[in-house]
Amino acid sequence: RGIPTLVLVYYVVLAVTPEFVRLLNDLGAWLVANGVSGGLAEQFATMRTRDVSTTSRAIVGLAISYSAFLSEVFRAGIDSVDHGQREAGISLGMTRWQVMWLIVLPQALRNILPALANDFIAMLKESSLVSIVGVNDITREGSTYASANFVFFQSYNVVAITYLVLTLSLSIVVKALEFFLGRSRRR
Repeated sequence: RGIPTLVLVYYVVLAVTPEFVRLLNDLGAWLVANGVSGGLAEQFATMRTRDVSTTSRAIVGLAISYSAFLSEVFRAGIDSVDHGQREAGISLGMTRWQVMWLIVLPQALRNILPALANDFIAMLKESSLVSIVGVNDITREGSTYASANFVFFQSYNVVAITYLVLTLSLSIVVKALEFFLGRSRRR
């Protein structure tokens, strides 16, 4: 969680992927040398770094970055459910998986929804960082259009409004979900 998202995206796109492809090349060459021919072995042996799209590399970088934050949100949500709830489920004869699935997780979901929504909105906004590595996202498309037509103010206004609409829409959906999940508490 201490690495900036942009640094992690650069690292995955420019450092991890070439090493991963090199390892696949070595594995493919070893498989071919040991008599495994055709299909996956030859594909691994001949794979190049440019065969892995920049978009998928950037998605992996964002996923790694936000998985650290989301795992902490889920851990805190599960820990927020009172231990007595678990004990009650076990005393009713439920297995640990049943207790987790039927008692703990539904309560934890209510608790983590605001933080989870915050992280998804932040990830949506930080997805603009992938334009730096050449991924055609909203920001890159706006930049390309602005450069081609020399209408920077209007182009970046459209980009900003697009992100605003996306984040506000997601916020409204989350608010409705919170209301729906909170109905049982109000009864």
